[in-house]
Amino acid sequence: MERELESLDEELGRQAAVTRLQNRVRHYIAAQRISHVGSYDFEIASNTNDWSDQLYRIYGREPQSFMATYEKFLEMVHPDDRDKIIGVHQEALRTITPYEMEERIVWPDGEVRTLASWGEVVADPNGTPTRMVGICWDITEQKQTAAALARSSERFERLIQSAPDVVLVVAADGTIMQANDRVTAILGWQPAEVIGHPVTELLPAGLGPGGPP
Repeated sequence: MERELESLDEELGRQAAVTRLQNRVRHYIAAQRISHVGSYDFEIASNTNDWSDQLYRIYGREPQSFMATYEKFLEMVHPDDRDKIIGVHQEALRTITPYEMEERIVWPDGEVRTLASWGEVVADPNGTPTRMVGICWDITEQKQTAAALARSSERFERLIQSAPDVVLVVAADGTIMQANDRVTAILGWQPAEVIGHPVTELLPAGLGPGGPP
């Protein structure tokens, strides 16, 4: 009877451990899906790549729809980025060091996406590279937002430089953040010289913040 109880306790313990593991896996999968991050584990000798389901989605494919060999991976990288990616991998394998890179990939429908990748090389006790493991993050939207902000900044810069009058960009505390070239002709200052100074140093008495109405 005692042995039966011990066996029952062991079985219940195993079932609890399996349940905890299953919960962790579910949480891990959900975290990848929500964060748009995928992971991979590439075994060099067999040329086999264990991709997470989310990584397949990042590449515009159905989860587990193909074996992501190194050659298959390169096929999905934008042609203009392939040599760069190969170079990063070869250097990491040569030096057994972590690596990071940014690469464009092409979806089956032709859409180009941008990924940021971080990985490391795993070596055996003899120092021979055996695996490459890492994560990929789809940063397409972030890149598009940054590009849009850059274009907006360029348009704003052209606008203030083409203005016929002095244009100053002033922070909430009255510090000058930007000035156009007209500040030289009208006030005698170089634009770079006024950056970081209070606007009251440039404006005539009574026109700066705190002056009389």
